[in-house]
Amino acid sequence: MITIVDPAKFYTKSKKDEVVSMKMTMRRPFLLVIEINYAKGELIIEFTGKVLGERYPELISLNTIQECFSRINGIGCCINDTDKIMNAQVMTCDVTKDVSISDIPALNRFLRGHVRNYNSYTCRLLRNGNLIIEKNVTGRDYKRRITLYDKGAEMMRSSEEVFRKNNNLQGKYDGLCRFEMSLKS
Repeated sequence: MITIVDPAKFYTKSKKDEVVSMKMTMRRPFLLVIEINYAKGELIIEFTGKVLGERYPELISLNTIQECFSRINGIGCCINDTDKIMNAQVMTCDVTKDVSISDIPALNRFLRGHVRNYNSYTCRLLRNGNLIIEKNVTGRDYKRRITLYDKGAEMMRSSEEVFRKNNNLQGKYDGLCRFEMSLKS
């Protein structure tokens, strides 16, 4: 499914002169983690929607996933066989939807006050204004979490300035609330 083009970009783990795994992590301009576990026969590719660059507002979907893998191939560290990857299992996914909302703090206050079953769900309002609603369970397998946050405020952070300017995204997220549900299999 993957061919390593530049092994120098990967951290290699060996046992008795045999390569057991290789891992590459990149944080900018988007998060990308590629991990190959030869012992388990696994390839794990984790990336954020920012891989889409100027197409970031479209989010990752069936319409954009091929573009994601093409851009990962364009980095020059590896070449993915996209046809095979399209038939792979998705292990984790953040399902997102951007919604135009005029008063995000008011929405967060409303939602916090209207969670009916407070024994089953907990609401946390973080200092940065993010609202997290999660199922109150002990096992990780049963955990469900949705996060609501001001996407416009996030994109205006200084850490996002280069990405925003390079991809002509100034003002594209103003007034948008992102709903993000984390799913794990």
